[in-house]
Amino acid sequence: MAFAALDTSQKSTNLIDCMKARGITAIGRYYTRNRSNSKILTAEEARRLSQAGIKIWPVYQNRHRLPVDFSATKGKQEAEDALDYAKNSVNQPTGSAIYFSADFDASQATFNSAIRPHFEAIAAAFAVAGNPYRIGVYGSGAVCKSLLDAGLVQLSWLSQSGGFRGTPQFKASRRWNILQALPVSGFCDFDDDVDPNTINADMGDFGGFVLGQALEPQAIASVEARAATEFSGETFSMFNPWCHRAYRNALSTAGRSMVRPTHGPK
Repeated sequence: MAFAALDTSQKSTNLIDCMKARGITAIGRYYTRNRSNSKILTAEEARRLSQAGIKIWPVYQNRHRLPVDFSATKGKQEAEDALDYAKNSVNQPTGSAIYFSADFDASQATFNSAIRPHFEAIAAAFAVAGNPYRIGVYGSGAVCKSLLDAGLVQLSWLSQSGGFRGTPQFKASRRWNILQALPVSGFCDFDDDVDPNTINADMGDFGGFVLGQALEPQAIASVEARAATEFSGETFSMFNPWCHRAYRNALSTAGRSMVRPTHGPK
């Protein structure tokens, strides 16, 4: 099968020439807490890919395959870690995206109790940092749709797992920015399988970057817009008081007051 984008947990530096020859224009790579993990995107790999004109979309993943991997506390910590690595190690351009993984078939109850608070904390941490990057999610159709509808992410990467909740419907909706396909082997002498991906041109920019090229921060939901249209203060603080305080502090810093909405989350 022909494809122009792929994701891999393997370093791609020595295979860039082959990827270019095979028509690859974008690659998904990893950020993770363990800086010595072999799957992590390094500054050198990002530099070499950028020199070749291959766009990079990073996904932050430690494990994120169980409900216990998600909480407001972990979301805050992981957002801050991702922001630090993107800015200070990779020099990722502002306006591009960091995707965060939810790599399992989460039920609605798990979404409500774990995944949503996790992403609320991520959004709050990004807001405190000035929203230098857009937030994306990798996961099932149900998770992608729910986080987009809540205004907690701006971009979505739909998992290859077609049996996950809501995935057929979300795929058909074409609200996804990136669509992952089943893995292929033997591509460009990668040691392991790689996952082909489709970039949805109908959705415009997917958050990929090359170093040295700043992006317009399109589709970054402002703190006050999200607060005004999606959350009441009471509902938001029900999940995590820190998130609510962070949103208030971000608005206060900008010299604005919290807009109190007339309705809660959708």
